[in-house]
This record gives sequence, structure tokens and C-alpha cells, in this order.
Amino acid sequence: MLARSVLGARICVVADSRSEVLVAQAQAKPAPCDFGDSGIWDVYQQKADAILCLRPADRRGWPISIMHNTFCVFARHFYEPRYDEHTTAYLAMADALCETMPSAFNSEASRRNAFEATFGLLDKDLTLHLEYHLSANDSDSNIKESGARPDVAKSIRYKGGSLVLMLEEFKNEGGNAYMQICRAYEVLCGDPKVARLVKFGNPLFLLCVLGMYQTSILNHTS
Repeated sequence: MLARSVLGARICVVADSRSEVLVAQAQAKPAPCDFGDSGIWDVYQQKADAILCLRPADRRGWPISIMHNTFCVFARHFYEPRYDEHTTAYLAMADALCETMPSAFNSEASRRNAFEATFGLLDKDLTLHLEYHLSANDSDSNIKESGARPDVAKSIRYKGGSLVLMLEEFKNEGGNAYMQICRAYEVLCGDPKVARLVKFGNPLFLLCVLGMYQTSILNHTS
């Protein structure tokens, strides 16, 4: 089902990319950890500044393949998988995840560490950040500190500084991990440090791991 849905998938996008609007949204809405509660995100997602992430279904952005060439190439390769020198390593990684992640972890941190021990082999060039700080600005006090830190962020260094490419959220208890990470992305887009990237879409991968199930934003049927 995931393979069939990738090319038509919609990604999580913000409805208005103006910096002043993004900062206001980041400060006005609840922290990501609270936003994941179904009684909260459902209310905010009915408003004009809803996150376009298919929650509910009519809050949708553009097809992933037209947002950036990188996503277009990714979607094409996913839909038409190739066998190359990396295939064996990828299959071994998938097998290791299937063996490890169904276990009963006693905390989100232990689940995160087990996942990263295997998945981290895929992205050794990325810098790992645990409990990554998100804020609309450096002095923002409206977003609760503990609720504005995704479990994991991964970035690369480039001549302009550091670029976040992935945010990850791990949950053991109830709550909507997908909406939590979408809200974290919205907060990140309100950060002045990424303002120059937002006008180009600020593409990121958002990864959610809830209990024994791995969920990707590319699977819009999940």
C-alpha cells in the first residue's frame, strides 16, 4: 500500500510561508506534545491556518513529486526499486528493524535508541541531535520547552551552516505522533534561521514510530 501511494502522496506543508505568519502560528498554537492530542489538533485543524497534512483529509498540500526534484527522484526510485550495491544492506536493515522494534520497550528513549542503532547505518553522513530545540525565536516563551523538542533531528553541514533534513518522533503511550511531528515542523518553519529555506518549501522527512509500528508521512493512508 505504501508503494502505491508514494507518487500521489501529499506532504506536510504550512499554508502560509510568510515569516511573520509562521512566527505567529508557532507561538499561538499548543506545543507539539500537546498538539498531538486528538481533542486539540482536531480543533486547530478546522481553522484557516491549519497544517496541510491530510488531517482531516481535506487539509492537503501538493503532491510530493512536484515539491522538489529530490522528492521526485525518491518517489520514482521507491515506486521502481532497483537492485544495486546497497540492496543487501537495505534488506538487512529492514530485517533487523522487524526483529527489534516489536519488542516491549519501557521508555520512548529506549525505543528511539534501538531504532537509531539500526536505522542510523542508513544516514551516517547526517549529524544526530537528540531532543532537538525548536522555537519561533530565541526568546520565545510561549512554546513549552519540553514540548517543542522532537526526539531526534538529523542535519548536514553546508557552506551556509547546518540544514535539518529529518525530524523523528517516538511514542510509547497514546497521542497522535504524526500530528505531533507535523506541529514540530510548523514550529521549525517559524524559526528565523530557516526563513530563507521556507520560501523554497523547506523540505524535510518526518518519521514517526508509535509502539511496534513504523509510520512514514509518505503513507497518506495510515
